[in-house]
Amino acid sequence: ARALVEGMGGAIGVTSEPGMGATFWFTVPIAKVDVTEVADDGEVNPPRGLSVLVHVPGEATCAQIQTFLAPPGNRLTFANQLVDATAQAARGGFTLIIAAASGVDALVAIPGLKTPVVALSNPTGRSADGAAATLRWPATANALSFGIASSIDCRSRLLMRDAGNKQRSARMAKLNVIP
Repeated sequence: ARALVEGMGGAIGVTSEPGMGATFWFTVPIAKVDVTEVADDGEVNPPRGLSVLVHVPGEATCAQIQTFLAPPGNRLTFANQLVDATAQAARGGFTLIIAAASGVDALVAIPGLKTPVVALSNPTGRSADGAAATLRWPATANALSFGIASSIDCRSRLLMRDAGNKQRSARMAKLNVIP
């Protein structure tokens, strides 16, 4: 286990007290994924059954996200103001947060927040620090689904060199992985 974790650039350890038990732990860095270049040559199944907090500017963007994500049975909660989004995120209960890149810093600074954040950036914008994935907006439903999958699923699976699936490998090759 030590060789595997350290080989991925992580750390592993144990803390123990006689009669009190032991705690084994490890950390592994996970690269952020910029899903700018997702291929639309194959369908990505839309996510289902998610509870999503959405904080993005503009009614058109909100409407597009609603169109992409509501039909498969996801529960969407829209927060117009960043202060509302941070309050709702702090209360928890969300599977995912979709936010404008400009608001990601405030959201990921919430103590104890473990909910992955997908940042929406303008076409020339940079990736948002702290976001699990950054998606250039506007985007297709397929690209949004892939960005969500990269954030919620085992993110490391998206970064593996051999996905064992040619279509998935082709989409992965088009990802711009930011170390």
